[in-house]
Amino acid sequence: MIADVKVGLVLEDDAFSLINPGIEFTHDEVLVKLSWPSPQKNGGYEFATTEQLAKHIDDLPLTAAVSLPLYALLREKLQRHLALVLRQATSVSEVMCCNPSLMEAYSGMIDTLSQNGNKIVDMILINMRRTLLQNCREVLQLPPLHATFMHKIGSLSFIGKFETDTGWIKNLATINRISDVSVTRPDPMKTSFQVTLRIKDLQIGYDEYRIRAMGVSCGGRAAASLQRHALHAALSVGLARWEPYAQLDHLTVQQLDCSDLHVTGLGPLAGAAGLVSGWLRGAGCALAAPALHAQLQRDIHTALQELPLWDLLHAKQ
Repeated sequence: MIADVKVGLVLEDDAFSLINPGIEFTHDEVLVKLSWPSPQKNGGYEFATTEQLAKHIDDLPLTAAVSLPLYALLREKLQRHLALVLRQATSVSEVMCCNPSLMEAYSGMIDTLSQNGNKIVDMILINMRRTLLQNCREVLQLPPLHATFMHKIGSLSFIGKFETDTGWIKNLATINRISDVSVTRPDPMKTSFQVTLRIKDLQIGYDEYRIRAMGVSCGGRAAASLQRHALHAALSVGLARWEPYAQLDHLTVQQLDCSDLHVTGLGPLAGAAGLVSGWLRGAGCALAAPALHAQLQRDIHTALQELPLWDLLHAKQ
């Protein structure tokens, strides 16, 4: 597996620290090996093994279910290592040959780029929030969940069924950036922006679920906060054949993890609370993440089409 890393740098106490990390992983193929004990006719067990091979991690149901949390864990470890390397690197003033004038000019250039980047991204976010509210897309519907499960309490094992009505993910219109925007200028006709986004109080839930097991039925509401989440966006503004353009280079859901789970109505099946929490976490990765990505991608494209970003960037308006 190879990590393609792009990070923004900010000056803090004569040293660089990273912001807006864009870390994408690539791999050649995915091999999954499964083994389980298979009972034999003459008694005893023998392990059976099967293998599955795919080109991409999301091509297999098992690996697709863990790809988002796996990549989030790898990003967290890599970011921690990069932050440590930056802290231990040579001081910025030494790189500038201890030249105060050069350091002042460099700091001024960084501040100007950051202010321009913040202005552009803030305009896009304002447009997105307005579009989400006007189109009533601040709350997205999620497909129902269905599961058959085996659960064990003490020495007793039982099989049950779990199902829900349509679910939701909400508060999309509270999206905002969490730090300054990182800006690069590959050439005089193109400016690129990278930004880390977060949605305040992002929540997922199902207003009605039902469980049937051991001749007992119960139902209630299941919801969770998605406080640990992050999205990374890369955009470009420039001129092509002297015509201004603005484009979304990529949008990635880097992390989406449930916390503060609330499940009501379990009653005599309270022992299944962990299972419900697990299904809710699974819905966050499998259903909420792609729905969130698709909706925000559409809204970013709309904002890029509607806003005169080239003119805003070059202060013509």
